Amino acid sequence: MTNGVGLWRFHINNELLIVKL
Repeated sequence: MTNGVGLWRFHINNELLIVKL
């Protein structure tokens, strides 16, 4: 369960980075 949440947060963070760039 924690692994899934970590992946979800990682995905959101990646999208934020793309938006910043």
